[in-house]
Amino acid sequence: MKTNESLVQTGITVFDRRLGGLRRGELTVVASGFGVGKSTFLRNVALHAAVHLPLPHATAVFSLEMSRHKLLNRILMEEAGLLHGREYNGKVMAVIGTALIEAPLFIDDRKLRSVHVIKNILTELLGELAIRRLCLSLVVLDRLELVMPINRRSPRPAALSQIARELKSIAQDFHVAMVVSSMLRRRRAHNDVPVLDDIAGVPSLSEIADTVILLQRNGLTACGILGKSRQSDTIGLRFPITCACR
Repeated sequence: MKTNESLVQTGITVFDRRLGGLRRGELTVVASGFGVGKSTFLRNVALHAAVHLPLPHATAVFSLEMSRHKLLNRILMEEAGLLHGREYNGKVMAVIGTALIEAPLFIDDRKLRSVHVIKNILTELLGELAIRRLCLSLVVLDRLELVMPINRRSPRPAALSQIARELKSIAQDFHVAMVVSSMLRRRRAHNDVPVLDDIAGVPSLSEIADTVILLQRNGLTACGILGKSRQSDTIGLRFPITCACR
């Protein structure tokens, strides 16, 4: 599939080749059990879009679990290969650090975020980007369950479904690819193959999302499974992912 301005490539070769990348105006949910690699997956996608592409995409990251300092330090170590056995190299670290500073990568780590606040932050960011003649393409949010609901008395599944709908509306209104991580509700062994029914705690989430990617980990390796796509008939497509799992 050819790419165009409505697509944001992920850096995952099989996924980008078959689907073209993430579509602007759509909501993609990345789901797995605890410790399988959701945060790493989202981090790598954001980094590829904002840093590694020849024409970088302005990317906003809402990190509701990890502080901005810790997240940037993690990215720096991953880029330098320190998490994969390479020796520390000060010059390499300096080059990578400069690239991250210059990249159109915007990280917000303030907690207790509601969708309304997220939307306001993005509106302000759009104004800043317009001055720099940049266009926001990708929004990454880690993770859905940590977003504050408007009505805290609503049943949890209903509240999360409403949050997902509002995030999808932001994707459409701002014409950005919205990628959100979420936990699988049913406990499974790491070697079990995840399916859409595993997010039964939020039954409408798979219906709201345009694309659902399920992550599976087997030992030190991990793969993504395409659980749903409105734009492709390749459901069940499996693709390897780089995973330095937290």
